[in-house]
Parts: sequence; C-alpha cells; structure tokens
Amino acid sequence: MMVVFISLFSSAYEKLIFSESQENKLFAKAEVEKVANALNQVSLAGNGANFSVDLSGELKSGKNYSISIFKDNRIIDIVWDGQHESTPILIGNISGITSNINASINISNVFGELIIKYA
Repeated sequence: MMVVFISLFSSAYEKLIFSESQENKLFAKAEVEKVANALNQVSLAGNGANFSVDLSGELKSGKNYSISIFKDNRIIDIVWDGQHESTPILIGNISGITSNINASINISNVFGELIIKYA
C-alpha cells in the first residue's frame, strides 16, 4: 500500500514540476514577444513614436528573468533559471538599455533609431 502511495505522490509531483516549467516557458515567451512587438511597432510608426512596456522581471513562479537585445543579430532573448527563449525583431538600430532588462521600459523612435530607457 505504501509503495502505491509513494508512486502516486511521485507521479503527481513530477506533473507539478513539469506544469510549472511549461508555465514559466509560456510566460517567458509572452514577455519577450511583448518587447519584440513593441520594438517593431515603434519602428514602423516612425519618428516621434513612443511605447511603454510593463515588465515585472519575474515569472509567475517567482523566478527572476532578464531580457537582452542582440541588435546585430536582430534577436531578443529572455533568460531565467538556466533556460531561454528567443524571438526575432525587424530593426537593429537600437540604443540605450539593451541587456539585463528586468523592469518596465519606454521605447522611443528618434529619426529611425529606437532608444530604450527604464520607465
């Protein structure tokens, strides 16, 4: 009887861990895509466009994350707990904060250059 209980408990625990991992991955992907979409929209909107992106720096599970923009490769990457997700962006002309982003940011288009600052 005890073996069955331990087996069931172990199986439930593994499902919980897998579920939390999947939830973290989905939330991280949503966060990095939120930044990518904002950058692309501000770029396409042209000179004078501004957009704020609310970022918490924490996944739903409480794990910290950071976002980095690799402008030469036109990729945004989010890293947490030894894992990462990436998404492409349209523009590489970006300045300001481009690494270790973990709080809300403002993005401005100044004559085609996207400038990122903390909000």
